[in-house]
Amino acid sequence: MLERHHAGDATASGVNEGRLHGQLATLLKEHAARERTLIGRLGQALGPQASETLASQYALALQHAPTRPHPHSPHAAALNHLAYRVNALRDHVMDILDSRQVPIPGPPRTSRRIDRWGAYLLGGLGQPSSSEPDDRD
Repeated sequence: MLERHHAGDATASGVNEGRLHGQLATLLKEHAARERTLIGRLGQALGPQASETLASQYALALQHAPTRPHPHSPHAAALNHLAYRVNALRDHVMDILDSRQVPIPGPPRTSRRIDRWGAYLLGGLGQPSSSEPDDRD
């Protein structure tokens, strides 16, 4: 309802935003308390070494996990790779269209060095690096 209200949906125009924010804050606090209890119990059951292993495996799985479930996609060895690629492309397009944030961002891109032509195209905003030879000599 909150998303519909902020998006300008006419059916959500009568929503009491303050009450909705209060309910959401209460639910988030309850969720956080239950999550801490559950993680504490899991940590006691597994032990420190197994907990570290599980956390690292989970972090790796999140980097490759789809952002949307695909229960009806083929799981046979022959079609699995093709279905994965098609679903990944479709998910990426849908994430962009929905402005959906992926759980873990990919590795940061390295910035490229601005050369003379790049500085020219930027209108002098970017300065070429000092290691770039100067042809004016």
